[in-house]
Amino acid sequence: MDWTAIKGLVEEMIDSKLSPLQETIHTQRTYLEELIKKLEPNGKDSKRTGSAGKPRLSINVGDISPPEKDKRPKTTRATTGRATSPVNEELKKEKEEEAKKKAELKAQKDLEIKKHQEEIKKKKQEELEKKKEQEEKKREAKEKAKEEENKKKEEAKKKKAEEEAKKKEEFKQKQAQEAEKKRKDMEEKNKLIEEKKKKKEEEKKKGGEEEKKEPKKKEEKKEEKKKVPGKKKEETKKIEEEKKVEEPAPVEEEKKVEEPVSEAIDEPSYKTLEEVQEAIKKLTSENPEPQEPAFELSEKSKESLKALNELEEEKFYLEITPPEDTIFVLRLFLQLLGQKIQENSGEAWAQCQDFLRDIKNKDLHEGKILSDVIEEKASSFDFSFENLDKVEEIARGNHAKLNPNYHASTCALAESLSFVVRDALVYGGIARGEGPSKLYSWLLHKQALLTAN
Repeated sequence: MDWTAIKGLVEEMIDSKLSPLQETIHTQRTYLEELIKKLEPNGKDSKRTGSAGKPRLSINVGDISPPEKDKRPKTTRATTGRATSPVNEELKKEKEEEAKKKAELKAQKDLEIKKHQEEIKKKKQEELEKKKEQEEKKREAKEKAKEEENKKKEEAKKKKAEEEAKKKEEFKQKQAQEAEKKRKDMEEKNKLIEEKKKKKEEEKKKGGEEEKKEPKKKEEKKEEKKKVPGKKKEETKKIEEEKKVEEPAPVEEEKKVEEPVSEAIDEPSYKTLEEVQEAIKKLTSENPEPQEPAFELSEKSKESLKALNELEEEKFYLEITPPEDTIFVLRLFLQLLGQKIQENSGEAWAQCQDFLRDIKNKDLHEGKILSDVIEEKASSFDFSFENLDKVEEIARGNHAKLNPNYHASTCALAESLSFVVRDALVYGGIARGEGPSKLYSWLLHKQALLTAN
C-alpha cells in the first residue's frame, strides 16, 4: 500500500471521529439562535421597552441552557408540526456532498491501489517470465555444451580405440615376425649343431686313418728329401696347402651354438601293471618307508618368478593370443589349481587371460608383487589323484615343453611358469626329477586303477 492510500485512510478515520462533535456543536448553536429570536420578537426597541412601553425584563442568555435531554449530540432535530430549518437543510446537503466526495475519494484511492497492485503483479509476472526465459537459455546452453563435450569424448574415444587397434595390429605383426625370426634362428642353430656333429665325426674318422698312414708318409718324405734336396721348398708348400684343405672351416659363434636349446624331461612309463609294480618294488627297496613331504617350490623356481616382476606389459599377452606352447604351460598351471579347462583353444586362452589379469591386479592382492602372488597360488595346487589324472592327460607326450630352456628364446612368461609346473609334476610323480615327491602314493593309485581294469 502506497503513501497516498495510507494518508486517505488516516483522514477518513479522523473525519469519522470529528463528525459527531461538529454536528453537536452546530445543533446547539442553532438552538441558541432560535431561542434568542423567540425572546426578541420586535427587534432592537423591544429590548428596552415592553409592548406597553414598559421596561422589559432583562435576561442573561448565557445563563440559559437547553434541557438536559437536548445536550445529547443529534444529527437532526425533530420538529413536530413545523418545517425543517434552512440551516439543517444546508448542513444535510454539505454532509451528503462531503460523504459523496469521501466515497469518490475512497473509490479513486481503491482504484489507484488496485491499479498499483496490478502493476506490481504485472511487473512480478514479467520478472518471473524473464527469469524463466534466462534459465531456459542457460539450460539450453548447458545442454548444448554437454552435447559438444560428449561428442568430443566420443570422437576422442573412437580415435583412441583406432590407435589402440592399430598398435595391437602392429604389435601382433611384430610378435609374429619375431616368432618367425626366432624359429628360423632356432632351425639354423640346430642345423649348425648337426653339421658340427657330423664334421666332428668325419674328422675323427679321418684322424684315425691319417694316424695309420702318417708313419709311412714321414718315411717316404724323408727318402724323397734325401734324393731330391732342391725340391724341399716346393714340397713344404704343398704339405701346408694340403693341411689347410683338410682342416674344417671354423664355425662362427661357436660358443652360442654349443648352448643347449632344450632338454626333454624324463616321462616315466606306467602303462602296464607290471611296470607300476616294478616301480613300487624299486622304490620300497631303496626306501622301505616312503614319506610324503609337503609341496614346496625350488629355489630356481622362486628366482625365475622374480623375473616376472620386471617383465613388460605386452609380454603378458593380455591383448593378443600367444604361441601354443605358452597356452600349454598355462593350461597345466590352471589345471594344477583344480580349474576346469576348455578343450577349445580360444576358450582356453580366454580362461588364461582371466588368470593373468587376476594375478596382475594389485588391488585384489593387497599390493603384493607378482612373484609372491604366483607363489601363493602354487601353494594351493590340487594334488588329489583325480586332478593329477587330468594333469597327466594334458602333459602326456609333451614333457619336452616343461623344460624352461624350451621357452627361453620365445616366451619369458612360459619360461618362468614352466619352473613352477615342473616342480609340481615332479612332486605329483608324473615327471621324474629332483625334489620332494608323492610318487609312492601315486604309484599305488595307478596300481589300483590298472588292477580294476
